[in-house]
Amino acid sequence: MIAVVVKFVVKSQYIEDFRAAIKIHANNTLTNEPGCKQFDVCRDPQNDQIIFLYEVYESPEALAIHQKAPYLAKFGQIAGEMIENRELVNYEIINR
Repeated sequence: MIAVVVKFVVKSQYIEDFRAAIKIHANNTLTNEPGCKQFDVCRDPQNDQIIFLYEVYESPEALAIHQKAPYLAKFGQIAGEMIENRELVNYEIINR
């Protein structure tokens, strides 16, 4: 399994729009990718502009499928201007 944590800093004027877009993206991922075992969207309780994604994929191949998914590209187009910063916080191979 592979766990991925991504941190987004969202421009303040787009917080609600980004939350809506990322929830749709998470749902698309969980619905269409059997190799995605978990996709959580979490906001930082100290700062509304910070959103974390915690994703778990069953294999490197499952993650590669996600990276090529058309809805990921669409999310990138929609959310691109909303994001102040994006950072890969963690990429870890885990055993469950």
